[in-house]
Amino acid sequence: MQLVAKTLEGLEELLAVELEEIGAKKIEIGRRAVTFEGDTLCMYKANLLCRCAIRILVSIGSFEVRNEAELYRAVKSVDWESYMKKDETLAIDAVVNSEFFNHSKYAALKSKDAIVDRFRDKFGVRPSVDLKDPKLRINIHIKGDILNISLDSSGDSLHRRGYRSLAGQAPVSEVLAAGMVKLSGWDGKTTLLDPMCGSGTILIEAVKIALGIPSFTKNRRFGFEQWNNFKPDLWKRVKEFAFKKPEIELPLIQGMDMDNEAIAVAKENIAIADLTGLIKLTVEKFEDFEPPESAGHIISNPPYELRIVTGDINALYKMMGDTYKQKYGGWQAWIISSNREAFKHVGLKTSRKMVLFNGPLECRLQKYEMYKGTRKFSKLNKAKE
Repeated sequence: MQLVAKTLEGLEELLAVELEEIGAKKIEIGRRAVTFEGDTLCMYKANLLCRCAIRILVSIGSFEVRNEAELYRAVKSVDWESYMKKDETLAIDAVVNSEFFNHSKYAALKSKDAIVDRFRDKFGVRPSVDLKDPKLRINIHIKGDILNISLDSSGDSLHRRGYRSLAGQAPVSEVLAAGMVKLSGWDGKTTLLDPMCGSGTILIEAVKIALGIPSFTKNRRFGFEQWNNFKPDLWKRVKEFAFKKPEIELPLIQGMDMDNEAIAVAKENIAIADLTGLIKLTVEKFEDFEPPESAGHIISNPPYELRIVTGDINALYKMMGDTYKQKYGGWQAWIISSNREAFKHVGLKTSRKMVLFNGPLECRLQKYEMYKGTRKFSKLNKAKE
């Protein structure tokens, strides 16, 4: 099958590696998407195991279209009765980037008309639309004069892992959190801290990565489970193997937050994720926390001020930088934020910067390396080693 894995901008290369690990072939990286080839097993694995994917689409047709009549005929020509029955439900998502089509909603409407008209012409009845829980979710993508029609095998967006019962203000998405952990290079063997952990998303994704188990809860359902060609026995084997927890000892993984309610939500989410006892949570200020002697990683999603009122946002970022310098020699810290002015007040030199998006907000994920002693002598010591 020809497949497309959708992702967030900046996570494409991570997703390509994940796809290679599950056996995908002919992998090509695009913008916010990775195309690949795979069989049914690969498609099931891509949905369950690719932490950086948002949707997995299965291509079923490509056409040249330049107006609504050609769009209608192309969509109607597809053998839709092989994918769904006349009394089942559908939903259509459309993305348009074309001089010939101006509105994605109109493209979706014409595509829906073509499908239901095909069923009405053949059987005298038509399937109905169900936007919340359709039997078949269809993706229409028009770029220039090329129409690609795909089936959405994921159903709900793959960022909805199933463990987040509640979220705090301005939460980081689960897919972005997993991407941040992977981009940081954390190996699951050293201490990991999130000093402003909110609902615990970064910590939960990190533990799931360290254990090598899916980020989803076991009861999360996928779109392909409703398809006519669904293979339940194959899917059962995939899940049983994927969810086996290895017997490994994790390092200290800890989150803290000043807000009692945020920590209560994080505890509930950790319990739903079946990770109770693996993540330590405390209600305290980051500047008051005494870190362990062994160095590790800090990954945080502090307030940006755009969606959370924090008072003096620049003072908050200065406090983070001062705390890093005073207490975290030998550590590395990763901060994501959309507030470039506040970033300047961290007062530390960045060793790496990456553009990522938290929802509609363009952010920077920045790395800071804290050295024991002066940076000059730290480099000399590393060279000697």
